[in-house]
Amino acid sequence: MAAAVAEALRDGPLNRHELADRVVATQGERARPWVEHGWGGVVAYAAQLGLVCFGESRGQEVTFARTDAWIPGWHEVDVEEAEATVARRYLHGCGPAGPSDFAAWSGMAVRDAERS
Repeated sequence: MAAAVAEALRDGPLNRHELADRVVATQGERARPWVEHGWGGVVAYAAQLGLVCFGESRGQEVTFARTDAWIPGWHEVDVEEAEATVARRYLHGCGPAGPSDFAAWSGMAVRDAERS
């Protein structure tokens, strides 16, 4: 179903209800609660797989977009460089803090946070 979510976004960003309508059209009505789930459901899973991300907001409404269309080249980012950037930005906004603080905030293992 995560692939169906990504496919539904092929023409551009959609809000959650628009996305649910598109997924339901190919997967059936049983898919609706999985897409419209308030805590993410299959949309969150698709994001964890790197298929979708947040798109441009429409006022108070969020949209979702395919990562390959919304963030061209995003897979080309070096992981260690990305982690270091996140750590710097975290410290800028939340510092002073140590590796265990950053690990708790980011969800990283402490050993990875120390490296960042």
